[in-house]
Amino acid sequence: MKTIILFIILHNSLIFSQSREFEEYMLGPAMDFYGYNYLNGPNGGKGNTGVAGENDLSGVLMNPAAFIMNKKYSFNLQYSYKTTNEVSYTYEMGPSFRYELQHIAPTIQGGFGMMITKNLNAGILYSNLNSVKFVYKDFGVIQSNVEESETVNMHSVNIPFVYSFGKVSLGMNPHFIYVKDVYKGVSTISQPDGSGEMSRYYSRFNADFGIRFLSGKNFSIGATFTPSYTADIKSNDEYYPTNFKAVSTQPFKISAGIEYTGEKKKFKLSADYNFQQTSKLNGYVDKHDFNIGGEYSVNKSLALRAGFFTIFDIRDFEDEDVSFPGKAGDFTQYFVTCGLSYKINNFDLSASLMDSHVSMGLIKLTIINAGFTYGF
Repeated sequence: MKTIILFIILHNSLIFSQSREFEEYMLGPAMDFYGYNYLNGPNGGKGNTGVAGENDLSGVLMNPAAFIMNKKYSFNLQYSYKTTNEVSYTYEMGPSFRYELQHIAPTIQGGFGMMITKNLNAGILYSNLNSVKFVYKDFGVIQSNVEESETVNMHSVNIPFVYSFGKVSLGMNPHFIYVKDVYKGVSTISQPDGSGEMSRYYSRFNADFGIRFLSGKNFSIGATFTPSYTADIKSNDEYYPTNFKAVSTQPFKISAGIEYTGEKKKFKLSADYNFQQTSKLNGYVDKHDFNIGGEYSVNKSLALRAGFFTIFDIRDFEDEDVSFPGKAGDFTQYFVTCGLSYKINNFDLSASLMDSHVSMGLIKLTIINAGFTYGF
C-alpha cells in the first residue's frame, strides 16, 4: 500500500485543497506519453494526421467533419498494440523508483457508418481510446510477492455525424465516456496481506465539434474543438474518506490541420497542430504537439504512407507545489511512422507502424495498428 500511495504522489500529482476537494488525473492528457492507443486507422501511418483530410469511420475522433463515406454503409474495425516500457530513476542518496508501462489487450475500436443522404453521414463507434497498466517494481520500500499494479481504461461510445454544404462540412461527435482505474496489491481490512483490490471510476457525456473547408482545387483545411469537463470520481470500495471529494479534469482541446492533394490524387501532404490547455492541471504546462505526414498512391489498390509526430513532456518542473522524479523532457517522444493500405473489392485493409526509439528520453515505444473497412 505504501508503494501505491507514493506512486500517486509522485506521478499523478495528487493535489489537496482547503475545501477537501482534490484532483486525480485518471488517464487524462498527462498520460498521453503511453496511454493513447492510436486507433485512427490509416492516419497513424502518415504521422497521425487527419484533421483536414478525408477519413473513414476510424478517423472521426480526429475530426467528425472529415468523415467521408464512399458506400451506402460501412463497417470498420481497428486494433492497436503497444510495447512495454520500463521507467526507472536511481539516486546516489535515497530510494530508487522503477515501474513498467504495459499494454492492455484487447485494444480495439469498431463501428458502423451510414450515408443517410448525399450530404449527411452518421455512425456509431465504440473506442478503447486510452489504456495503460502500471506495474510497480521498486519504490524504495520492501516489495511483497503480490504484484502491485494500476490498470486504467477509457472507453467511449460515439455517435458522429457530418453534413456537407459543398466546400464546407460541419461535424459533431456526441460521446459517452467511462473511465475505470483498478489497483491491485492493496492492503485492506479484509485482506491485510497486501493482496487486495480497489477501484474507482467516472462517467461523462461530452462532444467534439469539427469543420472542414475545401480551399481551391488542391487544399483542404480542418479544425476540431473539444470542450473541457470535470467529472466526479466514485468508488464502491470506500477508496476515499466520506468527507473528501475527488474529481478528474480534462482541459479543452483544439486541433487544426491542412492537407495538399496532388494532381489526380496521386499524393497527399498533411500537417496538424494540437493544443490542450493542460496548464489548468496542477503541475503541468500547456500541451503543444505537431504532426506531419504524406501518402502516395502506387495504383488504384495500394497506398503507402510515412510521417512524424511529437508527444512533448508537459510536466512542470518549476511548479513549487508538485514534485516529479527525473528531469524535464524525460517523457518527450518523437515518433517516426509508416503504413500502407490495400483495397480488395469492398475491403480496405490498413496497417501502420509508429516508433519513438529516436527519442532521447525514458519512453521509447513501438505501436502497431491494423484494421479494415468494409463498404457495401
